[in-house]
Amino acid sequence: MAYRYPFSTIHPSDHYGQCVAVYFNLHYKVFSIKESKNGNLLSHAGACILTDAVFDVNPKGRERSIRECRRRVHAYAIGVLKYLSWDLLSPVQVESLLETGWQRITYDLRPDHPGFYFKDCATYTPVKETKFVLLSSKTTFVLI
Repeated sequence: MAYRYPFSTIHPSDHYGQCVAVYFNLHYKVFSIKESKNGNLLSHAGACILTDAVFDVNPKGRERSIRECRRRVHAYAIGVLKYLSWDLLSPVQVESLLETGWQRITYDLRPDHPGFYFKDCATYTPVKETKFVLLSSKTTFVLI
């Protein structure tokens, strides 16, 4: 189970179906979910599922992160929110996801080819959009 904020409450039914941007909160080690249009923070979660997602990198935030040699939030998964939870995936659940066709992806701050920031961990092929994204405990899984 992920660490819960004292100030964060999850009311999943309020936000399901909305277009959101999700990023990993570096301070609290959970995912922060914000509205993609105006940037208002909606909630936090240990795990979430998005559909029809694209991966976006803020170029100025990325440049600032490289220049200052500090981790900063500048990469997002943007899609339609389908599920929120505090429960993290177990290693058995992760293995079953990988066996059923899900792919683990990673973010690369300094890619070999500009624009290919998100890559499949096994084949290092770029991933820019996907049908389903599952984010859990600093790990991202996609179903293309």
